[in-house]
Amino acid sequence: MKYALMDNEGQLLEKGKRPSAENDAKAAALCEQWLGELKGVDTGAVMTLGTGVGGGIVVGGKLLHGSSFQAGELSWMITNQEAGLKEMAAYTGARCSAVRMVERVNQELGNEDLADGLAAFAAIKSGNEEAGKIFRQKSWRPSSEMIPTSTVLSLPYCRGCKSSGKKLAEYRKN
Repeated sequence: MKYALMDNEGQLLEKGKRPSAENDAKAAALCEQWLGELKGVDTGAVMTLGTGVGGGIVVGGKLLHGSSFQAGELSWMITNQEAGLKEMAAYTGARCSAVRMVERVNQELGNEDLADGLAAFAAIKSGNEEAGKIFRQKSWRPSSEMIPTSTVLSLPYCRGCKSSGKKLAEYRKN
């Protein structure tokens, strides 16, 4: 890959395009704009779940970086004031982390490898009651966080917002 990038860099420069690097969430937004749900959308956003909550925002057809290149990084939004600003539990990233959800499921299952996502999701899919409970608790939080985020940013299209709103409504019914 290292050589392929160098080879392609020369071709890109000849065509007047400069290669650049983005984090996973911003790259996801660019991919959605290019080939996915944001194709043809002037203004919208994408939310990603991993160790925290990332996001990519497209405004006027261009990726928004912000003054500190942190635009769209939702992990640092305070959503649990009671925890106090010095505690990670106060921030969206800690409350909505997919990685932490996998760790909690594996801990509940007694698995030594807390990072084993395949084991965690196999337990959820097989109907393990505790694994399912942890999954449901963790999966509604991003939905509940994304709805106000899309409202505050006044986004006409937010990848995941429609399904997130539906998930939140289903969760509230149960």
